Amino acid sequence: MHIPVHIETAEVVGHARKQVRCEKCGKDFEYGVIRRAAGDHVSVPPFVSSRAHERAEHVAQQKLERSLNVAEDLVACPHCGWFQARMVRAKRLWLFKIAALIAALTPWPLLMLSIKMVPRNRPADEFKMYLGTAVGSAVALVAVVAVLLAFMFRPNAGAFFPFSKKDVNRGKPAKVS
Repeated sequence: MHIPVHIETAEVVGHARKQVRCEKCGKDFEYGVIRRAAGDHVSVPPFVSSRAHERAEHVAQQKLERSLNVAEDLVACPHCGWFQARMVRAKRLWLFKIAALIAALTPWPLLMLSIKMVPRNRPADEFKMYLGTAVGSAVALVAVVAVLLAFMFRPNAGAFFPFSKKDVNRGKPAKVS
């Protein structure tokens, strides 16, 4: 049975200024963050509202506000060049999330390869053992690489890998009011 639905989507972009006090030199600086968020509203045709787009936009706006509140970009202090610990942690967390996604997706191609590689006349128990070893090893390898990448990322020591130094901005001295 087919049930039609109406999906209305909206995308919003916003920016905010972040005020930071450097943990090394103690001076204030600021930087800008830009974030994008999408929202949607799903309804069944008899109940399609003329305000569906407004609702989708409202959801997108709420997501954008949350995103801007927690936004942390990697920005060096304009006075001393130091990267704040919370900015480095946020970037490392991003690395871990990407690695977790890769680790979750890694077993599927291995599963397909191992099905093709194991001869058909082998017992099922031997196949399960081989498959468990192959998939477990691949996931463990991805996890180890992720941890190494995260710990190799030390911007205050000049180690930006896997990012580039050109991806990093310098903040602007805060305006005294």
